Amino acid sequence: MKNLSKKIFYVLVFGCVLILPQETQAIGIFSPFGGKVTVWSPTAPGCAPFTTAVCVATLGSVCPTVEELVVAPPNGGTFGILRIDGMTIPGLTTIYQKYAYQAPGTWVLGKSINVCSVCENLSDIPGIGSITGALCDIPAVSDIIDTICEFVGGACPVGNLIYKMGTSGTPSL
Repeated sequence: MKNLSKKIFYVLVFGCVLILPQETQAIGIFSPFGGKVTVWSPTAPGCAPFTTAVCVATLGSVCPTVEELVVAPPNGGTFGILRIDGMTIPGLTTIYQKYAYQAPGTWVLGKSINVCSVCENLSDIPGIGSITGALCDIPAVSDIIDTICEFVGGACPVGNLIYKMGTSGTPSL
């Protein structure tokens, strides 16, 4: 009986591994990531022109910051954590912490969202596409997204904002 349940378990896991990536690609606006933290910076240097401009334009009432998190393979990259006046935006960023993600060597796992391509990615999802399509068709909305993405270019990780992230294990170098 134990061998049969093990075989069923392995078949289900193997099946999920083969099927899940295609489903995620088809409807996903989120990209998975995971690996050891190699570098963390409380402010992404490439975002300074954008964050300063917003703070000045709002006379200091809204001052965003973008933390920069560099994650090593197996599924790494450079990611940003958007904060406004020191707080993450509810619904945009959720960080589950067992250990501080800022420590190099900490393992992190999560999903990121590319703000710069959210309109084109969401337009293909049935049921949601019409709503976001209508929202993205508003010139002011698309202009704001385009302006931010052009302004910061590739130097600011707004193209990889962390949506959900968790940490596990003690830091190890």
